[in-house]
Amino acid sequence: MNAPAESAAEDPAYRVEVGDAIADRSRILSLWQLCGFGGSAEQNAARYDWLYLDNPQGRARLYLLMAPASGDLVGAVGVGSRMFYSAVPPRPLASGTLVDFVVHPGHRSLYPALLLQRFACEQELAHCEFVYGLPVEKAVPVVARLAGSTRFASRTYVRIIRSASFIRKRVKWLPAWLATPLAGGIDVLRGTWVRIALASSHVVCRHVAGQAPELGEHIRALAEENQVIIGQRSRDVIAWRARPPGRSFELVVFEDGRSTNALGYAMYALDQGNLVVIDFVLPREDHEARGSWLALCRRAAELGAAVVRVEFAGCDWVGAQLRSAGYVHRGSRPGFVISRPTEETSSRNWWFTRFDEDV
Repeated sequence: MNAPAESAAEDPAYRVEVGDAIADRSRILSLWQLCGFGGSAEQNAARYDWLYLDNPQGRARLYLLMAPASGDLVGAVGVGSRMFYSAVPPRPLASGTLVDFVVHPGHRSLYPALLLQRFACEQELAHCEFVYGLPVEKAVPVVARLAGSTRFASRTYVRIIRSASFIRKRVKWLPAWLATPLAGGIDVLRGTWVRIALASSHVVCRHVAGQAPELGEHIRALAEENQVIIGQRSRDVIAWRARPPGRSFELVVFEDGRSTNALGYAMYALDQGNLVVIDFVLPREDHEARGSWLALCRRAAELGAAVVRVEFAGCDWVGAQLRSAGYVHRGSRPGFVISRPTEETSSRNWWFTRFDEDV
């Protein structure tokens, strides 16, 4: 997301138009290339088709910023279609996530950027209950000026699996001949503790290659028992989300080893030695959730990952469950929700993972 500088007086000659994901595809791809946004032309085209056209929840919407005088396309923002579920009262919630906020460098001042974002939000709230986003740091000043914007924090938690690199970074004076066996000893002790705690939880982690689980019952139970607002995770949506262009995410299900009853699931990717959790749905029951997070540690160790990394925004008790399984808070970034004035969503429990973004 390209952020504008904080400058420039308002110029009413700028205007914003409603675009079309199919008809304006080539214009948007050209704008992205012109602004140096994204990757190569081929990568951008593949991502555009996946995110804007292939989403089983519906095509994305586009809003186009037109320059004064020339009327050239100088900016755009997309809104990915999302469906959420709220249990109070039980109903689906149409939503949208703001993505790909791009403004040409020659027009990257506050007013045109704010005009584009405001117009997009106004149009979206005409048919959506709320819109949301997790902008890069430089774009936060624009979001902060949007009417009705409610901020939240998306927190990152980590669990060390292999200690060698961590020790080398934190204790630089320690020689390698001593650091390596020390890290190995720590890892053995940590792994033993995980195995013991995992055995007492009776939770098992099963890899499901290419087969998205059915989570409808878990989603409803989570929402109804805890008044959570959570995104749709049907099989077709999970299957689409697990296969972005150029990447492939893996899926595991957590089960009660005594009965093989499904407890929840997680989606993850291996990235530079990290097992990065893209999504998860777990029960509120602390014992089962703690066992699931420990089972994911075991899975990470089997895959040779050094760290498990989880990002989540919403219910406080999720952070407590992660901490009980040895995960440590390692930072946060801001997100926002803008809802209709009649929609009382700002004070509710949210369930936002990286699944709900476009990464």
